Amino acid sequence: MTECLICFTTFEEGEKDLVKLECGHIYHYDCIYACYKHATDSKSLTKKTLRKCPYCREKGGYLPLKENSIPEKYIHREWKSFMRLIEQGKKEEYGKFMNKCKCMAICTSGVNKNKQCPNKPKENGYCLRHFKKVKTF
Repeated sequence: MTECLICFTTFEEGEKDLVKLECGHIYHYDCIYACYKHATDSKSLTKKTLRKCPYCREKGGYLPLKENSIPEKYIHREWKSFMRLIEQGKKEEYGKFMNKCKCMAICTSGVNKNKQCPNKPKENGYCLRHFKKVKTF
């Protein structure tokens, strides 16, 4: 058995939430996601610091996109195509990425910028705040 080189937890046999990077090192998805996210949030973000294995510092590659999750810039390969779908207003196509238990709106400012609104949907897939904005007369 091997262990995650970030949290040092031993991998269980048949564990599904593991990611093998291009360099060959294996991590829990949440552990490597947190490392990638920290690098993208860093003020010294450069191509050299993007998607690097935290153990060997070699190229790690993009992370696979989990079901019902929105791609993140610099972390998931699908991010550019997702943003294009939003700009084009193709709700049915970008809706495939969305978590159906959350509001279907994409936040444009604040801590949730470019993320799905975390509120529960009330009407037509939107929370009350966003439903008022998309409501047609």
